[in-house]
Amino acid sequence: MVGNAGGTRLKTAQPDFDIDLKHGKAAEDLLAHLLFTPGALEVKRQDRAAEFGTLFIETACDKGKRGDYQPSGLSVTRAEYWVIFVKGLAFWIPVVWLRNKQPSCRLAECRDGNCPTKGWRLPLLWLIRGQ
Repeated sequence: MVGNAGGTRLKTAQPDFDIDLKHGKAAEDLLAHLLFTPGALEVKRQDRAAEFGTLFIETACDKGKRGDYQPSGLSVTRAEYWVIFVKGLAFWIPVVWLRNKQPSCRLAECRDGNCPTKGWRLPLLWLIRGQ
């Protein structure tokens, strides 16, 4: 125990090395699995997400701009995690978690480029707050 200027006594840190080690090892094992298992990760980059405050999660695309949208992105991925880079930050997001969030998000379309897409917007704050 240590004292402070106010006269109250504060507890010293009681590190739980055995518990911390177990959690750290589990995280290391998960990272090794994701990095060395083909197809476990799908990597995206959305630098403009910082401007909008949301990530665009694709679920359908119209290859060739024919008005014929087919399932794509989150609808067809077999990856366990999506890693989305935003301005140098990497968000490692379980695909199961993303799929569970979809009903709560706003639908969106992206018509830029040769392949229009449909999907939805995931607020970045949900990732930061762990909602």
